[in-house]
Formats: sequence, C-alpha cells, structure tokens
Amino acid sequence: MSIGKDGAYGVLTEGPGGWVSAGEGADALYSRYAYGAQVGAEGRLLEIGCGPGVGLGILSASASLLIGADYDSSLLRRAQETYGQRVPLVRLDAQRLPFPDGFFDTVLFYEASYYVPNMEQVFDEVLRVLSPGGRTILANANPESPYFIPSPLSEHYHTAEEFRTAFESRGFRVLIEGAFPAVEGTARSWVAIAARRLAHRLRLIPNTLKGRVLLKRILGEKLVPVPLEMPADFGQSVSRVPISYGEPTNGFKVLYITATKVLNSY
Repeated sequence: MSIGKDGAYGVLTEGPGGWVSAGEGADALYSRYAYGAQVGAEGRLLEIGCGPGVGLGILSASASLLIGADYDSSLLRRAQETYGQRVPLVRLDAQRLPFPDGFFDTVLFYEASYYVPNMEQVFDEVLRVLSPGGRTILANANPESPYFIPSPLSEHYHTAEEFRTAFESRGFRVLIEGAFPAVEGTARSWVAIAARRLAHRLRLIPNTLKGRVLLKRILGEKLVPVPLEMPADFGQSVSRVPISYGEPTNGFKVLYITATKVLNSY
C-alpha cells in the first residue's frame, strides 16, 4: 500500500518560494526543527517527510548522521538542489522503512502522518528502526482544535489520545504536549473560528498553499518567505504544555508527540 501519487504533495508543502505567516507560521516551522535538533543532537537522525528540506540544515548542525526522506520525488529533487552531498536523501514509503533494526537514535515525522493510509505500519516500523532509548517526534495540527481545517489528500488526523494509545501499546513511553493556544474567550476569537468553519463548509478555503497565501494577502496578513535552508533566526521556539491522559486538548492548535523506545519494547 503506497501513500499516494508521487508528485502530488508539492502544492501542499511549505517550501522555498512559498510564504508563511509572520509570527505564528514562522515560529511553528522553526520550533519543530529546533526541538528535533535538540533531541537528535550527536545521534543518528531520520526525518520522514522532509519535503524540500527546509529544516535539514538545522538538524544536520547537531546530528552525527542525518538522513532526509520523503515519498514525493519532486520534493526530494528540490532538497537535493539545496544540500547536494551534505545530507543523504532517500525516497521511501513510511510504511516500509529500508533501514536496519535499531539504526536511528531519533526519527522525526512532521506534519505528514495524516497522508499515510496505514499509520499502524508506520508505528511498527519506527519502533523497529529506533535504537533502545531512541525517540520519535511527531508534530501535527490538532484535529480537536476549533481552528482545525484538514489538508487535502489527508487520510486521518490522529488525536492526542489516539497517538498515546498507538505508542503505549507498543511499549513506548509517551509525552503529549500542546503548542499555540487556541484562545476562545474573546468575541474576536469566536468570530474568527466561526468564519473559518463557515468558509470550510462552503469550500471557500483554497486547496493549495499558494491559494491560501493569496487569501491571507487579501485579508492583510503579514507574511515572510520560506527560505531554501532555514536560518537559526527564522523564528522563535514556542513553549509546549504537557497534556496528561484524559485532559482536554482543544485549547491547542498543534500537538507534539515525543515517544521514547524503552529497552525491552522490541
């Protein structure tokens, strides 16, 4: 079972030539790579779904070995143009990772797991390729947030508890965190939420990033260009708030899942 059509994800991926919102958009992009670099420091690191490789430079600065991987060959070609021989790049299906058991210390999968038809296979594969004590990090839009709008081509957005169950059932130790508070207590925030829901229901939200950028420009939102290789000052690291089992998650726009492979979990 493959993920989808090769070449279909470029219009949905943040990359060079595109734009993100100044502040929250830039901070979201930067924060996940700063965190991944911190966790993956001095170890062997794999980024699944690396796309055009915007964050690979930050990761490579701290990892002893970094491999970037994606299903979309057109996105990998763009990464190759930027990094040349600096970062090995591999085209793969996340449901079948072509690496030996226990090879990586850290596996990242950012804003792409919802495109995979069978994430159960991915959970198993990540468990297999991680070394004992290794960690995997996923960062996704929170489907329980009032601001949530699904991406085109998406299969399923896991909730925090679905991620927790999937990893804990495989013997991982799991930390769920929320980022970017979804403030609902003001009239302005309620109006913004209602407008997004109505626009989605009426199919007024564009299906491509370029279309969404155009809409943001029309609405007067400040934007910044996405660089070929993200510099260290592109954004700011945002705070993450731990979410315990059973706690509501709808107060956050973004979920971070950090799962640690315990010594006897494979």
